[in-house]
Amino acid sequence: MAADRLHLTWHHLGDFVGLPQVSIDAACEAASRTKGARFALTFDRIASLGHRAQRKRPVVLLPGVVPSALSDLWCALGQHLDAHTWPTRRVHGFTPHVTLLYDRQRVIAQPVEPLVWDITAFVLVRSLLGQTQHQHLGRWLLEN
Repeated sequence: MAADRLHLTWHHLGDFVGLPQVSIDAACEAASRTKGARFALTFDRIASLGHRAQRKRPVVLLPGVVPSALSDLWCALGQHLDAHTWPTRRVHGFTPHVTLLYDRQRVIAQPVEPLVWDITAFVLVRSLLGQTQHQHLGRWLLEN
């Protein structure tokens, strides 16, 4: 995966053919109400996610420990998003990960050389379905 496409999804708001401006505005408002401190996230494992029925599974980097700052931000943003109507928003829990590639072969969880990612902001991204293109719709800095 190209470096400019690496990301950590906090909340998936749904798949839209045409994204209404009112939805973008609601997501931006929820994000602007979400406050938190900067933190470091250390990825030290690699594994496949998903289930056997998938043709290609995501091969991902995972943190051995999820910082409480990340969990707190995820919860706060979720609460602010839930204040708006999101008919397509589904919450299945949160497994922080960075997808590296999709592959048919399953990668059993194993340690890797730690990679530290300093999280200083979060971004609202619109992913154009099937086009591997991403539009940044808003960016919010975390506190020092």
